[in-house]
Amino acid sequence: LLDPVLLIGYAVVVGFVLQAQQLVSRGCGVLMPAATALHAKGNTLRLAKLVYRTNRIVVPLSVPVFLFLIIFGPELLTLYIGPQYAEYAILFPLLAGGAICSCTQTSSGSIPHAFGRLGVVTVMSFAMAVANILLSIFFVVYLRWGLIGVAAGTAIVQVTYRIPFWPWYTARLLRVPWGRHIWHSVVLPLIHCVPVAIVMAGLWALGMGRGWGGLALVLVISAEIGRAHV
Repeated sequence: LLDPVLLIGYAVVVGFVLQAQQLVSRGCGVLMPAATALHAKGNTLRLAKLVYRTNRIVVPLSVPVFLFLIIFGPELLTLYIGPQYAEYAILFPLLAGGAICSCTQTSSGSIPHAFGRLGVVTVMSFAMAVANILLSIFFVVYLRWGLIGVAAGTAIVQVTYRIPFWPWYTARLLRVPWGRHIWHSVVLPLIHCVPVAIVMAGLWALGMGRGWGGLALVLVISAEIGRAHV
């Protein structure tokens, strides 16, 4: 369906996004024992607070990494594998954007495990995997979007699965209103990321982020601002 040479650039972009997602998944992985213990005590209120407080820390610390890939992706790819691959940075907004939506619900991943309610999650995960394949084929074969079609299929599935479905299901298990759960797990943590996004956009507009030293400086500045809003 696609020229194998094109997949090299795609694989590099996906690799960066996946490595960034590991920061989130490993940070939230420690919640499983605590979530199980709280559920065993029947304390769903504290379980919900555990998820919300975790998101207040994890999301503002991880989203700046995805924003960095979106804004400074061309320079990063140029330095990492050569200027001929800079055009693949167009994939970062789709893949990293979907990952931002996904990271807001990573801490909630322990909830179905704690409740022992994995049937619906398993079915939905399988359905989303099939939808990802079908959407990618449709975008590539029929709309001829190329690699953008592959990335678009992945992004659509991530956003659909992680924003409408996952908050609804976990809010149902926690017995909290869906709107309240969305506010505390998605909206409020992302609001804390706005200052970092503004600073990164400003640094890019000023022409900063050139070379490895410039990229490192942007990361340090962004990390300090993100840490201040945790």
